[in-house]
Amino acid sequence: MFDNNTILLIVGIFFLMCCCKCYKKGMLTEMMTSYDPHGPHVKVTNYYAPWCGHSRQLLPTWGEVEKEYLKHSRVQIDKIDCAKNPSVAKNEQIRGFPTIILVKDGEKKMYMGDRSLKDIKKFIESNL
Repeated sequence: MFDNNTILLIVGIFFLMCCCKCYKKGMLTEMMTSYDPHGPHVKVTNYYAPWCGHSRQLLPTWGEVEKEYLKHSRVQIDKIDCAKNPSVAKNEQIRGFPTIILVKDGEKKMYMGDRSLKDIKKFIESNL
């Protein structure tokens, strides 16, 4: 009745529709930020709020961190706008902004140091 290309097209359209619905509900971001045991060795996420002065101060430094580890196969650097993704902030129990969490082997470590490139890199490197 349908050829393979038509079936693939229908499945693809259905998949995109599901992704759009999940994105609108913030679920896609949650799925993308969950721990993947086959992914990078270490994942470091900056949970921020654009209205927070400390978050805004950290963003340029975080951009440097992202550039530093862009091609590093064992480190994934993320940032999540908690104002746009409140369910992620709730699930991760984020109480203040910015909050930096490193995940290694399923274990979470909260960064409590200075918000400088040097200190954040030292924290990441010490967990590789």
